Amino acid sequence: MNMKKVVLALAVTLWMVCGVLPAADNPQGEYKPFNKTDYQGPNFHVHKKQLKHGDVTISTIQVSNTDNQGTGHPNDWDCRAWLNIEKNGKVLNRYYFDTIGAVGENPYGLLVPPIQPSLKYSFVEKIGDYQTQLYLVGKDGDVTKIHGGNYFLAKKSRYLFVQNSEAEDGMTDVFDLVSGKLIFSAQIPNDVPYQKGDLYFYSTAGLAPNGNDEVENKQKILYFDFDKANFVSENVNQDFWRDAKKIEYNFPLWNYDCNCGDTGASGKPPL
Repeated sequence: MNMKKVVLALAVTLWMVCGVLPAADNPQGEYKPFNKTDYQGPNFHVHKKQLKHGDVTISTIQVSNTDNQGTGHPNDWDCRAWLNIEKNGKVLNRYYFDTIGAVGENPYGLLVPPIQPSLKYSFVEKIGDYQTQLYLVGKDGDVTKIHGGNYFLAKKSRYLFVQNSEAEDGMTDVFDLVSGKLIFSAQIPNDVPYQKGDLYFYSTAGLAPNGNDEVENKQKILYFDFDKANFVSENVNQDFWRDAKKIEYNFPLWNYDCNCGDTGASGKPPL
């Protein structure tokens, strides 16, 4: 690649400096413990799941409500969820989601990937409300939150790339699973991930000739410079793509059927 490289001018965000996202788990108040007597009616479906990570136990509780009464009614919610992190019987972290709403036809609620991609962290995704978040739970019970979405691993599974399509331009996080640090977080116009040798890059998103539909632009790529911890924009020609391979996501959200724990309606694999 001998063409002029232009480093993207990307704003440094608060969460990139701190390494975590601002708290958005209890948007309607403080933590409320789960009480099964509150969800006895036939319109409530309660789903519980546990995941062991060393001495740490990760528990999720989800309640789907099939009788949402609409705006202004106390029963105006589709999904309510709890995420608890315990070690040797002691609660270390807990999160309460008063209401989680679907975005389009995507799954929503708390999703635990069936294959955990890291030995150091266990992954739990909170999907929905245009606030998808990925909870990385360490063996000590500490939790790091980053933007959630579809993800893949790079550089011998050291780096985690997370692409969130809910934002107007893709919110992309790059997390170092070895150092435990978020090294990049910003909105970039990325589209499809590829690998070419040691190069990890995205095609860019562009508009079709009609000016409305979005299409994949293969004339410009955004590749990640690991030394600079930033994406770099570069123009490429058709020859560049000969040995480039499309990257398959480790956890493609749209492949699974999970609506607040309810499964089976779409025919896709349940979680």
